[in-house]
Amino acid sequence: MAVSIRKPRTAIFLKRLVGRAVQSAIAQADELSQTELKKLQDKRAKTKTERHQQRKAELSRRYEIGVTPDLVEKDDDGWYPQLRMHYYLTLGREFVTNRDTKRAASQFEAGENSIWKPDFNKGQLLPAVLLLENLNLLQFLTPDVQLRGSDEKMLEFKALAVTHRHVIKNYLNVSISEKLTPIAIAQKLLAKIDLKLDYVGRLGKRENRECVYRFVAPDDERDSIFRQWLNRDEAFSCELVSVSNNIVLSTPVIDTTSRILEEVLTGTHTWGSGRSGLTLRTGVSL
Repeated sequence: MAVSIRKPRTAIFLKRLVGRAVQSAIAQADELSQTELKKLQDKRAKTKTERHQQRKAELSRRYEIGVTPDLVEKDDDGWYPQLRMHYYLTLGREFVTNRDTKRAASQFEAGENSIWKPDFNKGQLLPAVLLLENLNLLQFLTPDVQLRGSDEKMLEFKALAVTHRHVIKNYLNVSISEKLTPIAIAQKLLAKIDLKLDYVGRLGKRENRECVYRFVAPDDERDSIFRQWLNRDEAFSCELVSVSNNIVLSTPVIDTTSRILEEVLTGTHTWGSGRSGLTLRTGVSL
């Protein structure tokens, strides 16, 4: 019995050891210029060294900070979409519409004026951002504020989440039910931006003790990453303004945020479909 228990543990340990070695090799790989990266991405047969170089170059451009073994591991675990959602929910909120429009335009061009609906929906962040805003998820991110499941704001949060549980499942792939506590629901949604509430303890009088939680800001370099992303988006936004000043739009730009939020929450958010894919219905001609 003891042997059967040790073997899986040994296998897990060895797997982690090998994984860490690969992550370190990626972090220590040579830097690539944009031209070198493009050539490597187009190359079919690659050596191990070239794969490490390509991965490091892609991570460097994705996060815009120095690549370390820890960053490689976090990316392996799906950190990027979590971080991206947190950024566009907070510091980069004003740029999410531009980001989605740019993504849609790229898909539209690649699809020869049509887009496969599932691919399009998967690439759009604004509906999910609006949903999390409507749920007021950020209210839980005030440091050192004690939270209890019986708090009025927690009960209101649960009621709202349960009401929109089908929409939450569709846009965030998070399952919500009446059986879950307000804290459990908050933890599931905070996990979408790689955050959580820390357990403090059971506090209160002996006959009425309750689990208490609080938010502790993570020490994971996301602030540095967000600043880099913000600089990038501000620069890109200035370029758009410069270009738009020299273009006369035949179709006016319309702020569709409130309409999209209403459609998301009522379950009617959709896009016009064509025979070969998806035809966009936006306020701007792409």
